[in-house]
Amino acid sequence: MINLTWKQEIALQNLEAFLGIWSNRVYFETKEELDEYFTLLKKKCNKKERQRNKIKEMKDNGESYEISLYSLKKYALRYNERYSPTIKKLEEKLRLKTKNEDNIKEIIEEFSKVIDEEKLIDSFIRNENYKYTNVNKLKTKLYNKGFSASLIKSKLEDLDSVDSLFIQGKIMSLIYRNKSRKEILYELSWRENDRETIDEILEREYSLYEEEIYKNEYNKYMKKYNDKYKVKQKMFQRGFYRK
Repeated sequence: MINLTWKQEIALQNLEAFLGIWSNRVYFETKEELDEYFTLLKKKCNKKERQRNKIKEMKDNGESYEISLYSLKKYALRYNERYSPTIKKLEEKLRLKTKNEDNIKEIIEEFSKVIDEEKLIDSFIRNENYKYTNVNKLKTKLYNKGFSASLIKSKLEDLDSVDSLFIQGKIMSLIYRNKSRKEILYELSWRENDRETIDEILEREYSLYEEEIYKNEYNKYMKKYNDKYKVKQKMFQRGFYRK
């Protein structure tokens, strides 16, 4: 088995990226197999570069160039595999490649049977909730992704009333990581519009764990420094205060 060096791995990734391939290969059975794969990629890259130069030359000479339906379908397939787009977003990308409306229509009809926008939007909403995005930002992102207004409305109609749950989830995750009030407020400082909700939830939830968090962090620093003065300084810097 042949493991790639970091230089070979970077070279392989660059060649594959140029061709729109993502194999994630990091080893080969033999050196011959590795050499053959590199040779194949280089041949394909050279061919693609020649095609690019030909298209550029035609455009520079004022000649029109029309991408074939086959190549357009290959592009749509790669784009769909990599980005999981909506139908609208895929159509926008196709229009950047061709002006042939019949080819665009044919491809969109094919991919409409494959792309499930309900599953796409559900997955996107779950991911954004995990990242702690508020509802208004989420709506904007969904519009930009190309989801229809009716689909967005049906998926988010109940989300406005539970926006505080996102905040509570973030606060609880920071509490479980033994963060001080000061540190939590700093983490959430970018949500200035929700400061009232943040203060309310923080006051309610943090008081339940405050003593335990203080003891955990104090004991951790005592084991590390074995110096009460140094420990108190460290605790104070992080925002842990004794009343």
